[in-house]
Amino acid sequence: MEKYISVIVPCYNVSSYLDRCINSLINQTIGYEHLEIIFVNDASTDNTLDVLLGYEKKYENNIIIINCEKNGRQGTARNIGIRYASCEYVVFLDADDFIHPAMYEELYNKVIEHDLDVAGCHSMKVMCEDDAKSPVNGGNDQYYLINSEETRKYFIENWKPDGIWVNIYRKEIIFNYDIWFPEGVVYEDNYWGGLLMFCVNRVYVIDKVMHYYYFNAASTTASRNAKQHFDRLTVEELLLAEYKKRGIYDTYSEYINRRFFHCYYISALFIFFTKFDEVPIDIFRRMVRNVKKYIPNYKDYIYKNGVNEVFAQLIEMDDLTQVELNQIHKAFDEGFGWK
Repeated sequence: MEKYISVIVPCYNVSSYLDRCINSLINQTIGYEHLEIIFVNDASTDNTLDVLLGYEKKYENNIIIINCEKNGRQGTARNIGIRYASCEYVVFLDADDFIHPAMYEELYNKVIEHDLDVAGCHSMKVMCEDDAKSPVNGGNDQYYLINSEETRKYFIENWKPDGIWVNIYRKEIIFNYDIWFPEGVVYEDNYWGGLLMFCVNRVYVIDKVMHYYYFNAASTTASRNAKQHFDRLTVEELLLAEYKKRGIYDTYSEYINRRFFHCYYISALFIFFTKFDEVPIDIFRRMVRNVKKYIPNYKDYIYKNGVNEVFAQLIEMDDLTQVELNQIHKAFDEGFGWK
């Protein structure tokens, strides 16, 4: 039976979620026979591998298990999965998430109909399986044909995917443009998606929710006071450097600068304030130093984007101490009613 899509699923200590995830794959209306499902066990310490091996015996023609001896985080696991993928198209799915039965069939049909590089849908956050709602098309499907600098600019300004998990990708794009996940860090998908949008030419978005993102309080990105949240800065620094290395920056500097300011300073500082009891002053100084280094006209983005007043003032406080940052952090939390 011909396989159309390679599904890449990184797995780390997810044994309690695998049944739900795998069932949502096996029950796809496209037919699981047409799926190559690649599970990359990222050195799990629970019984994740045992669960996967049980499914492999049952669906031996469609399930591939790659067992890693050393934990490399999701970027490494996805890169491994991509290299094993044999189908023309690939998708990514996290092991604690699940999808609507018709998701892959609808996306694949769009890919074939329009000869797409990417076809996507939307995602919703759920706390349990009962929260998942049946997809309803809102009538706002979007088709992007990128064949000029102007259409590229329109695309990158308007395409706002709900993560890398909502799309099906033409695999040759990944290899032709050398698009790989950074390894050993979290927030790796920000880098990958940020690079991909400059490498695709035909993209279609179905206005339906068909991916269900499970909010796992124990997940890497939800954990509190975890230093890996600082990887967000590293990832954005890597992406900015890659834009310049590939010659993308000069043409699209306005978008890239605005994105860097938002992701590296505004969004990152918000995450740090809400996920840490104390934000290290050296981390804050790194943010401010690099914003001013890479974006000398950063003040333009403060006023253009209606930046939170606290954040706008903080970036100008060059002599801020740890005690003062703690006080501002506390006032910020109290102002939002979190503490």
